[in-house]
Amino acid sequence: INIFVPRIIRLSQLAVKYLETTSGSIVNVSSIGSYLKISMMPYYSVAKSALDQITIQMAGSLIKKGIRVNSVNPGPVRTNFLVSG
Repeated sequence: INIFVPRIIRLSQLAVKYLETTSGSIVNVSSIGSYLKISMMPYYSVAKSALDQITIQMAGSLIKKGIRVNSVNPGPVRTNFLVSG
């Protein structure tokens, strides 16, 4: 998490000036794992929860500059990898 969170914030900060001029958007890719009460991968869930909170906070502050911030939180997808595991 110490590496993940600051990089997302810094990259978003660097993009703000450009996104203001283009009415751009930031779309973060999180996971349904951020909503699990008990997870088999607690550090993954914590990192994704942090990303969800970053998305919410940035959305509230950047909308004033015309920049939308959203998150996509996909769940598991049934693949041969999951079936054979």
